[in-house]
Amino acid sequence: MSPHEYIGANADRAPDPTPRPHRIEILIERIDETAALELLYEIADALAARGHALSDGEDKHVRSVITLGRAEWPEELVTDALHALLPRATPRPPDLEYYSPN
Repeated sequence: MSPHEYIGANADRAPDPTPRPHRIEILIERIDETAALELLYEIADALAARGHALSDGEDKHVRSVITLGRAEWPEELVTDALHALLPRATPRPPDLEYYSPN
């Protein structure tokens, strides 16, 4: 089970299995442009791994686009989203690689 809070208009039912265009929005309260751009590249890698990318061949069909822009932090975070995740920090086990009880 995910540690993240799962809300939204369709959170109480199974996702619609019909393939269609979807917009995924990410709003981050405080991030500098360099870190945001690094995150865009990580998301692009994930999209490419799932087949949502330009192909290397003749086909130049755009399958996804990621944009970065400035935004104001809204009063209400989720309005009409079908699904929304509020990421939660989860405790990580301690790194015991160099731990010695002696």
